[in-house]
Amino acid sequence: MSGEGSTSTFNEALGQMKRLHELQDRVNWCNVNLLLFDYSFNKYHYEIKFETVLSLMMEASSKMKDTELTEAKKLRDDIEEVIATKEIIYWVSEDNGVKRQMLRVDDWKKLKKDLFDFELTVRKYLDDHGLTSPKAQDPSKAIYR
Repeated sequence: MSGEGSTSTFNEALGQMKRLHELQDRVNWCNVNLLLFDYSFNKYHYEIKFETVLSLMMEASSKMKDTELTEAKKLRDDIEEVIATKEIIYWVSEDNGVKRQMLRVDDWKKLKKDLFDFELTVRKYLDDHGLTSPKAQDPSKAIYR
């Protein structure tokens, strides 16, 4: 029996659920220590978190209202600017030749707050548009039923 002429069906909701779950796991993993450098990604966890929340936003973007997209893009742009223009973690050499890592505390506080605001906003949009577990009062909003 050949597959010629037959059609297959694929429910993308299952794939989307898996992607969303993996992305949310990565955000939670990064939240444990945002200042940790991850050699497998060659980035700090705050950078990985930002890129991962951005991926979550893209998963929901087709369902988001224009006002929601505008708000999320503003948060995204603010974070991108800080990451691009501020050296949050830097190295200093002491007189004895030892190098130490230093943290720009004020820039870090702003970035951390903005990252968490971005995450909360995106997670709210995922929930509002039925891309998370359904609420008991309205299970029809689940992406898989």
